[in-house]
Amino acid sequence: MNRSDQRCLVKNLCDSIKDEIVKKIDEGVVPAEWDGHELRLLLRGKFEREVSDLMRDKRSKRYRDFINTLITTNV
Repeated sequence: MNRSDQRCLVKNLCDSIKDEIVKKIDEGVVPAEWDGHELRLLLRGKFEREVSDLMRDKRSKRYRDFINTLITTNV
């Protein structure tokens, strides 16, 4: 995946999740009393459900390499 593909994937994923939640807010599905605390958890859950099966296995080499990169590069 090149840099352009990376940017496109991040933008599309974030836009898709944002659009879905904003639509639910507009439709009144999201409770009006929810503030930043609940909305952050809602966002986290949406992003967690987008994790690929490949990265769900915390024992896989790819997952361990990912964590190591996070730790060593401060991404």
